[in-house]
Amino acid sequence: MTTPRGEMLDTLTAAVQIPSITPTYPGEVYADLVGAEGEVSRLLAEVYAEAGAETDIFAVEPGRDNAVGVIHGTGGGRSLIFNGHVDVVPPGGASGWRSGDPFDGVVEDGWIRGRGTVDMKSGLVAQAFAARALHEAGVSLRGDLILQAVVGEENLENHLGTSAVLDRGYTADGAIVSEPTGGAWPLSVMAATPGLLVMRIEVAGKSSHSSMRGRMLCRPSTTEAVAASAIDRGFVIYQALRRLESDWAVTKFDPLFEPGHFTLAQWGVHPRLDEHGVRGVPPAGGGPGGRAQGDRGPHRARRRHRSLAARASAGGGMAVAVSGFAGRRDPSALRRGHRRP
Repeated sequence: MTTPRGEMLDTLTAAVQIPSITPTYPGEVYADLVGAEGEVSRLLAEVYAEAGAETDIFAVEPGRDNAVGVIHGTGGGRSLIFNGHVDVVPPGGASGWRSGDPFDGVVEDGWIRGRGTVDMKSGLVAQAFAARALHEAGVSLRGDLILQAVVGEENLENHLGTSAVLDRGYTADGAIVSEPTGGAWPLSVMAATPGLLVMRIEVAGKSSHSSMRGRMLCRPSTTEAVAASAIDRGFVIYQALRRLESDWAVTKFDPLFEPGHFTLAQWGVHPRLDEHGVRGVPPAGGGPGGRAQGDRGPHRARRRHRSLAARASAGGGMAVAVSGFAGRRDPSALRRGHRRP
């Protein structure tokens, strides 16, 4: 006879075995991946229904279904959301995985292995089965319990996932997101998020014959440079960002995070062809940077990054620009003693 724990593990294994990679993730082929997120959402919706929830499966973008389950309270209580995302980041090369299959979901020595097990299908399944356990135990809550399985988190597509669910009317007095925590207090309650800002920096160089490098370095033109290396100037920007990161490590603090938590991460450097078809004019890739609570907001971070780009451009015969902020999550926190009115 299958135990509730066995059912939960079976459900988690089934969820991990669905390769629900964010289809818009950089470097991935959308048509090959779209639809898998919805498979996980529908799997969870089945458990929501078993928990006595009214379910709603919907998509803003075809094939990318969110699932919501609402367990209505008896009245007089505050409502609560259980939220999590069904998409995962790409697994990288299969050779780096013990079994050679990043989506095998195998149970081994008390561990479940596979892409998305921690981030964050375990949390989603735990939420669903917690609701089912309440239902099977005959426990009735006074407030509504709203279960949400959403898409698009890994590429900051909140408009397709969590924001879409909230816009559809599935709001509550509070929420628990089962995203894993780490650092000094792994798998603990984390009442804050540091925020995230994703930017793209483009460095435009000027291609020329390799014999022109000496002239470029030693005899810069006062009018138009004979050549310009985007790689060299991109490295200058990288060094500036690293200095900024080091500065944050000693100036940005929050009691809920370990020292040095607020960082920059490079997501990639991608070459671009110039008008002559010459490869090697790459934009420097900027990454996400958290910031400390009490800082002056994402607008300040934008100005700081644009200032770095402007200084890197000066005197180099080339254009450097922060060409876009692909997404952001503002920081937020619930402090000790906080109580929603």
